[in-house]
Amino acid sequence: HKSVAAMRGDGYLFLFDRATGKPLIPIDERPVPQNPELFTAPTQPYPRSADSILPPCESWRTKIPRGFVLGCAFDPPSHDVPNRLAQFASVRIAPMSYDPHTGYFFAQGTNALMWQGTANDPYVWITNINGARVPNYPRHTIVVAAVDSRTDRVVWSKDLPSFDDFGYRSSGGALSTAGGLVFHQGGDGTLQAYDARTGKTLWRFQTDFATGDASPMSYALDGKQYVAFVAGSKVWAFALGGKLPQAASVPHPPWEEVRGPIEDTNEIETLSLEQAPGHGHRYRLNEYAFNPYRARIRAGSSVKFINNGYLPRTIVARDGSWATGKLAPTQVATVAFDTPGSYIYLSKEHPWSYGQIIVVPSEAGSDTSSGSQNSPAVSEQVNLGKTGYAASCSACHGENLSGRDLATALTGGSFNVRWAGRDALDLFNQIQTTMPPSAPGTLSDDNYAAIVSYIMYSNGNRATVELDRQTMKGLAVTTE
Repeated sequence: HKSVAAMRGDGYLFLFDRATGKPLIPIDERPVPQNPELFTAPTQPYPRSADSILPPCESWRTKIPRGFVLGCAFDPPSHDVPNRLAQFASVRIAPMSYDPHTGYFFAQGTNALMWQGTANDPYVWITNINGARVPNYPRHTIVVAAVDSRTDRVVWSKDLPSFDDFGYRSSGGALSTAGGLVFHQGGDGTLQAYDARTGKTLWRFQTDFATGDASPMSYALDGKQYVAFVAGSKVWAFALGGKLPQAASVPHPPWEEVRGPIEDTNEIETLSLEQAPGHGHRYRLNEYAFNPYRARIRAGSSVKFINNGYLPRTIVARDGSWATGKLAPTQVATVAFDTPGSYIYLSKEHPWSYGQIIVVPSEAGSDTSSGSQNSPAVSEQVNLGKTGYAASCSACHGENLSGRDLATALTGGSFNVRWAGRDALDLFNQIQTTMPPSAPGTLSDDNYAAIVSYIMYSNGNRATVELDRQTMKGLAVTTE
């Protein structure tokens, strides 16, 4: 049947007659939750008796962090529910493939949660997909599935690992062949071949690059068929009888309870100013975001909590070992930390609002050059890099380096895995030749070097020398 197929973001496949537009699978209108402020539609279309390739929304209920509530695909954002984590409508990035022999479509998407951020400004819209500022945020996975075009039901599906913290990843599209194979990126740096009818993995090859979005392709040359695949900066071409050895397996990023850049400071505020992505500059005041989210101090120091927001706050340790008492706007409380370790805290009134204090061993001879008597010193180059990053990089990569839209995270386990074994000069060269996207290479070498210094510092790797083209050679980007 000559038809058109379209996959909606929540993983439902719609099939239409190509000439008339008539649905080949009947479509029902189902009531959905409403928010009158957003003029939401009362119903949404669903193909009758169809399956989504994503797991049911309810499968997230036992996985969401404490303090949050679960939302589903059509739960609209609302000022009244600032702590909703909703299933992310992510099946909209990579192309599908169709196999006329089985009648199956092969589609993929990200199984992830999204924190929807609202603001008083109706033009500010911020989505948190990678779990910034949320301890123990569930790691997303990649789903690849076969959907029968005759029934709109899922025949088989596979849950693949995601090697970065980027919620938009879908590990590229699939390639189906007349030989009954489906080629697809495995999520772990491999190209894999599945049995089209069962989804069983029949072959895999490790390319050593785990975070790409390439779709495989096939071509014939001199009567020989090849399958080609882009992995990082390399293009691989496969054929029967190929003899190139596989690369070593890519290590999986370590599980991190808390992710994000670390700032050396003894002062923590209860409200943060955040920039919204898009054209120009728009901002929101986030009452539920401690500033900074992760602070590092020395043992024996005290932390000053400042309520710079508009709501009362009682800041408490997650384990209940200390509390500030209720702080009205502009009030201050001080808490001493004598023992090295990690201390997670939250707002008692808003238990989805988290922060972390990292206490490192005290060192002889307090360095006060950072402006705080008890916090480790921050170099002038790091401060310059922080300013340069905010001006040239944060609109895409986020103020806290956690990634946004199609820009990857520059902190955390995925960043460490990606840059393990490479030196700071490699990072400098990549940033200089590609960033900012609209005008790469337009910053000075000093500014690029400072941004590299700030990124490394934010990942816990404090360079002891001023970075330039010479000192960056051989200097590890990560401490892993």
